Amino acid sequence: MADEHGPLGGPLVQRRRLALLARIAAAGQRGVSRESLAALLWPDSDDERARHTLRQWLSLLRRDLKAETLLLGTAELRLNPQVITSDVGELREALGRGELERVAALYAGPFLDGFHVSDAGEFERWADAERDALGREASRALEALAATAAAAGDARRAAEWWRRLVAMDPLGSHAVVGLMTALARLGERAAALEAARAHESLLRAELDLAPDTRVAALARELRAADASGAASAPAPVVAHSSRGGAGMLQQRLAESVQEVLGDAYRIVHVTERSNFATYFLARDRYGTECLLRVLGPGVAAALHGDRFVAELRRAAAVQHPALEPLLDVGAREGFFYLVTPAVAGETLRDRLARDHQLGLAEALAIGERLADALAAAHTSDVPHLDVKPRHVVLAERGALLGDLGLASAAACAATDISTRSGITIGTPAYMSPEQAGGAGTPDVRSDVYALGCILYHMLGGEPPFAGGTAQATLVRRLTEPPAPLRAIRSGVPAPVDALVVRMLERVPGDRPTMAHVRDELRISLRA
Repeated sequence: MADEHGPLGGPLVQRRRLALLARIAAAGQRGVSRESLAALLWPDSDDERARHTLRQWLSLLRRDLKAETLLLGTAELRLNPQVITSDVGELREALGRGELERVAALYAGPFLDGFHVSDAGEFERWADAERDALGREASRALEALAATAAAAGDARRAAEWWRRLVAMDPLGSHAVVGLMTALARLGERAAALEAARAHESLLRAELDLAPDTRVAALARELRAADASGAASAPAPVVAHSSRGGAGMLQQRLAESVQEVLGDAYRIVHVTERSNFATYFLARDRYGTECLLRVLGPGVAAALHGDRFVAELRRAAAVQHPALEPLLDVGAREGFFYLVTPAVAGETLRDRLARDHQLGLAEALAIGERLADALAAAHTSDVPHLDVKPRHVVLAERGALLGDLGLASAAACAATDISTRSGITIGTPAYMSPEQAGGAGTPDVRSDVYALGCILYHMLGGEPPFAGGTAQATLVRRLTEPPAPLRAIRSGVPAPVDALVVRMLERVPGDRPTMAHVRDELRISLRA
């Protein structure tokens, strides 16, 4: 690091100094060896130079904090509790004594959340491991407290602990089920259903997943209890309700769209909403069912209508058995819409929500078919830019990819859709680094990355960088390599694992072409 031995005080130096202090603090009263500290922060230096640099930096820490007695020990260094205390060290000590409420009080969120030191990979790996370990310990403590409260008949206290757990892991179903159950025991079924609804909305927005079957089953029980007038039931979720504010907004939107479209299409009902578009089941003038997508007003306001329609029609010219055909597209009175056939079959998203993993042969077959369809689109220079399980229907004739051209047409028809309309094209769990970080222009190579995420999910049981929030998912994507698939599922062939790793390369130019992905998957299917 060039400025380590020059004038101190720059942001990079400050971060590395804080990293050194954080590592000593995290060790608590156990302490940490000088050799470990040197290897963590200066792994590329020889031993003598690393030890010399460490001595300098420890001296600077004492000087800056005006505490000559900041550190105790010689070989093993630890903080002097008379000078400075560490909540991480206190938390570990509370864990050792089994003081669970103290652990819950001390845990204030992910360890060093958002703190990174560039060019310090060893420190980043240590911080990630520490973050995971502390998070798991805090979760266990909170769950034990919730269980103790429930056993004592204190459902109100149990609900409070479960709420803390949901805040820590909003995408995890276990804590949501616990919270819903506690709320149901309190007779607060509406609150339990709201917890399920919020969980479902977050899962769909950030990971493009349906809720866990346990959450959905509990929600059905609660609704059934409401319908029958039962006094209690264990609880949670889903299926968008047509009642309340959201239902009224959907109804008004449907009426407005129907008025604009006239007799061309008759809307049956809303099937789904996202921040990008609303999906309607409709019938054309001949009574044939179709799927009508209407872009959200914020998106539509940021688009040049003629350009958007022209780009969509260019995408519609791409023909492939695994691509959902585009029947109609248009712009009328501020509404942008497109029409596709209503295809029978569950989405890959719903299948993964139910089964978590697919069989090896089935996953490879779906991947090969999608790669072949996308290779055809890429030959015509048409990227998808929003490849995800929600857009894959497992139809009788095979996997069918929908929405080709929708995201790319929107990107082409607006100069800066993300900032002008508040919409980000893509879903965090399947979004490429160039889409997540905003560096460079996403193109067909972004589709290779997204398909790599889908293959990883089908084979490994979850997306490669799933985090507790969209931000955590995107940060992991930009800072960590994916865990090898074979470490999760030993039956995955080594060539498939290697292919997926190449598809998930952070640099777009390091990824294979979609045609190469298709060919490699075909070879693996025949093996």
